[in-house]
Amino acid sequence: MNVGKAFQVLVRGEDGELRKALDHFQKMAKEEGDAVLKADLAYTVKTYATTVRMKADTEALVASVGRMDNQSESEYTSSNASVIISEIL
Repeated sequence: MNVGKAFQVLVRGEDGELRKALDHFQKMAKEEGDAVLKADLAYTVKTYATTVRMKADTEALVASVGRMDNQSESEYTSSNASVIISEIL
């Protein structure tokens, strides 16, 4: 049987052995596809959790830097005022 005829027989489902092999192949391909989808989902969930933690850490860092900026500005203003007063006196 040539390849063309074998393929036609397979497509029509006339050869039981070929049909069984095709069904098995399709089942295995679906199972592998399902495994890949599950792995992708697990990786996506892990990445999302990491992103949420990074966002919280970044927000905490920004707040801390803001407090440090306010504190240094306040200290600069106080020390600058002291210099100006000492220059006046």
